[in-house]
Amino acid sequence: MRADVGQRHTVRSNAVGECYLRKPDQNPNVYDACLAVDCGIWNQLVGQGGLHKLCCPQGRQKYAHRPWVAMPAEGRRFKPIGILAVADYPLPFDFSDAEVLRMRVPLGYDGVITDVVCELSAPGGTGFVEAAGDIAWRLSANGTAGNVRRFLRDLGNLQVTIGSLTVPSPVPRGGIRIYSDDLVIFTAAFAVGAEVRINPLARVICSVTGWFYPR
Repeated sequence: MRADVGQRHTVRSNAVGECYLRKPDQNPNVYDACLAVDCGIWNQLVGQGGLHKLCCPQGRQKYAHRPWVAMPAEGRRFKPIGILAVADYPLPFDFSDAEVLRMRVPLGYDGVITDVVCELSAPGGTGFVEAAGDIAWRLSANGTAGNVRRFLRDLGNLQVTIGSLTVPSPVPRGGIRIYSDDLVIFTAAFAVGAEVRINPLARVICSVTGWFYPR
């Protein structure tokens, strides 16, 4: 390398060093003092393990058992009941879903449905024949991202009555999990022509039983 090039390079490097690597002013102003206080606080926080350790020194203890299998002490039971009068279903019957029950899972909680009820009740007789296709109950749950219903396992097309308010029917395989902010909806749909067979004084009854637990 030529001597003059090396000299220019050395001079330029020294200039940068003088400009950007100066020692701090020995007489700090009020703003420097504020920064120094903040720096001291953050150094203490880091030395004690950081914000996570200070704000959540122990954290939430893990559940001893799976919270959707055995309700923990923090759990909250639910058993809403929905009723729809057959007379309120629009005529003629067109097999469209009519909402009977609606339940929102609280934010920050998940849950499990352990028992369900879907039945028809009327003075005298209901006119309903099990599995004849006159009524279809559907239970769904989905978040707030869209309007698409997610039918829960084995509960998307029930054409028979299940359980009662006094003796609810357990969900197969131990329960169905639901999640924070899910909208749980139980609907009933009456088949075309079923209005001539179903007692107009009958009422559709739906219920779900289970518990919520903190995430």
